[in-house]
Amino acid sequence: MMLIKSEATNKVINSEKCIAYEYPFESEKAGLALVEIKERYPDKGVVLNRIFEEIILVLEGSGKIIIDGVEHEIKKNDAVLIRPNKKYHYEGNLKVAAFTSPPFKAENHEVID
Repeated sequence: MMLIKSEATNKVINSEKCIAYEYPFESEKAGLALVEIKERYPDKGVVLNRIFEEIILVLEGSGKIIIDGVEHEIKKNDAVLIRPNKKYHYEGNLKVAAFTSPPFKAENHEVID
């Protein structure tokens, strides 16, 4: 068992419009972050997860996630599975829980213009 209090998260400022709070679990299989998105992430272009799957659970707000050019409306309590090597971006004002497997590593998450 491992408990991580909110004050022990790692704050990562991806941009002025995207802030993540990573929970540093010592797991080789899964990761978790709370992510706040304002307007658009990334600011331009798309992101690509090279290795990990990501499940997004919308905790607050609404918006869109565009995956490989296909637009999906999302709102509170919706969940999205993003498979590796899919290009995507967010639009809207959202707070999401992001679960990754294996754990998130910055070198496997690429912003493409």
